Amino acid sequence: MDLGQTLGVLRAHSRHVMRQAPQAAMVAVLGSPALWLEHPELAELAEIGCINSPRHFVVTTSLARFDALVDRLGRLDVSWARLPVRYGFHGALLDPAEPGYAAHVAQLRFREPAYPIYSSLLAGRVHQYDALYFWRTARGLLRFRDLVVNLWAAEPRIFVDCSPTGTLAAFVRQILGPSVPAFAAMNRFGRNLDTLAQLETALSPEVRR
Repeated sequence: MDLGQTLGVLRAHSRHVMRQAPQAAMVAVLGSPALWLEHPELAELAEIGCINSPRHFVVTTSLARFDALVDRLGRLDVSWARLPVRYGFHGALLDPAEPGYAAHVAQLRFREPAYPIYSSLLAGRVHQYDALYFWRTARGLLRFRDLVVNLWAAEPRIFVDCSPTGTLAAFVRQILGPSVPAFAAMNRFGRNLDTLAQLETALSPEVRR
């Protein structure tokens, strides 16, 4: 896809979600995803959509079940935070938007990525896109934890979080341990030069090789 097609796909995705999918809630849970196996009533109230680390995951629930969900989490003494989104990504609540989106992208053609791209949806490398890959990314379970484990098992590497919060770098350290080289490219406290200096130091042995 070229840039224009990419923007068109994103616009179509947003349009169909807003028109067809019900508004919903997404909740970040500070705990083990095993909670949903240990407490089946939680699985009846919400669907796990993202597994980010051994102690952090995200669930999707309907607005009608939101209060019951957070009440149950509170009774279990589990910390949670509602995410600032209006729709239930990474779950079945998004399904009504799929037919319209699928029809929009059916004629698109994709080339093999020119650079290595890794996906939390696949927990591995993307070798070839297809028309519904981006839909599955929005609808399917994201396995960031498994992706990081698989990347590290294949080859130890340096992780650089390019987001403005550094959250993914924190997840990597939760997954692999505090000594793993995982850096945030931006510092939310404004000390970006310090952050870049740390990253340069970490990269220098790789550069010399």
